[in-house]
Amino acid sequence: LARSIYQDLKQNQWDVFLDVNTIDSGDFDRIILNQIGARAHFVLLISPGSLVRCANAGDWVLREIEEAIRLNRNIVPIVDEEANFNQELSYLPERLRQIISKKNALPLPHFYFDAAMAMLRTRFLKTPEYIRVVATPDDELAEIQRRMAVVDSATPVSPIDNALQQASQFAGRQNHDWSPFVTTFAESKIPEMSFCLVPIGRFNMGSNDGYHANELPVHEQVIHEPYWIGQFPVTNAEWKMAVTAGAIKPPYDTGNALKWYHDPAMANAPVVGIDWFMARDFAAWLGCRLPTEIEWEYAARGVASLTYPWGEEWKPEIPVWGKNSNKQPALVNSRAEGKSWVEAWHMIGNVWEWTSSLYEPYPYQVQDRRERDTGVNNEIARVLRGGAWGGDSFYLRGACRFANPPLLRNDLRGLRCVRA
Repeated sequence: LARSIYQDLKQNQWDVFLDVNTIDSGDFDRIILNQIGARAHFVLLISPGSLVRCANAGDWVLREIEEAIRLNRNIVPIVDEEANFNQELSYLPERLRQIISKKNALPLPHFYFDAAMAMLRTRFLKTPEYIRVVATPDDELAEIQRRMAVVDSATPVSPIDNALQQASQFAGRQNHDWSPFVTTFAESKIPEMSFCLVPIGRFNMGSNDGYHANELPVHEQVIHEPYWIGQFPVTNAEWKMAVTAGAIKPPYDTGNALKWYHDPAMANAPVVGIDWFMARDFAAWLGCRLPTEIEWEYAARGVASLTYPWGEEWKPEIPVWGKNSNKQPALVNSRAEGKSWVEAWHMIGNVWEWTSSLYEPYPYQVQDRRERDTGVNNEIARVLRGGAWGGDSFYLRGACRFANPPLLRNDLRGLRCVRA
């Protein structure tokens, strides 16, 4: 966990010191003490039992805390989700306990690690004016570099971190320039749910093909940060997990939505019969959110701004729509030939997918508050994307926008999740 925090800070251009050497009790290393003085912040990671030895005079962690207090550093306790903060503080001497207990601690739930790190960087690591750092002595610089080389060499880059680095540096101009990366997240409430990594890039949002005026004007959009989008629409089986957890209600009995929800043969078909609020709440329970219009369209069309996920030519046999659906949605792992450049399936056809966006005219501008979730009348429409099993072909394009009041629910509308 300490290495993960170290990696995050270093990747965000922070000058971080972390030592992995083992130091015997009583042989406290002056380099460590000097590095506490050379930095404004002292991050105290509290995991289960991490402070238990602080009851012993001369303990390593105890000495570090004492030095940070003596130098008046900005002490930031980070509390692992499995640790009891008060229990850990009880191991400290009374004089230190009173000081540390008054510090603003940052909880660290593993599933929300990225969000916690963003909060650490932006809110907790602010240098008070009274702090004065002390330069590292010249005769210690070489040893500091050697130790940090040991830390870096012992900190392997995971496949996800490597993919994120590539996604953050992507500069391709064609969809095939990107090598798709799909993964699952073990800490997720649905650990088998797969997500596609969407890299940075730019594309032309909207369409001037004459179908709908609400797709005009065509305008360039830039994606500045990678994100993850669900490889498939959320299924009936996945929705049932949230229902079992008490986080959400079953779909409404509209059309065949509830019938399909209870049909074992449709467990892997998209859930339908849900309104926008239900979709939003499911995503939140999962630790995700609904995609914005721009995120959805970019994942479907890519840097090439394709008309369809598979290319520029309309191929009626690929999507699930009114002419081939047999009047019901298809299983989400069918029609592989229709997957997008990031390997997201069924972005065209099968079910309309709720987005987070309010229905506002183009050009899309996030600063016009079209992504707000509060202070909105329930009659103001939200945007859906993708077309559905009962729709016509002119809806089945990556640029098509459809809007409904957020309380509308029928057996054509489902969802797909996004995580940062």
